[in-house]
Amino acid sequence: MAEARHKEGEIIELVSLTDKQVKSRKARNIAIALCLVAFVGVFYVATVVKFGPAIMQNRGFNQQ
Repeated sequence: MAEARHKEGEIIELVSLTDKQVKSRKARNIAIALCLVAFVGVFYVATVVKFGPAIMQNRGFNQQ
């Protein structure tokens, strides 16, 4: 374990991750990011589908 000094001079033990743990953390972060992007995309598409025609009509574009 690595050590670092705190402001008051006390020694704090730091945890060192193994290569396997670092790879696992990176994969988990990528998975969370992809899920977040998909979630935002679903809401964007749902908003466009629900409000799209009404927005166009309110701005003076007539759909025929």
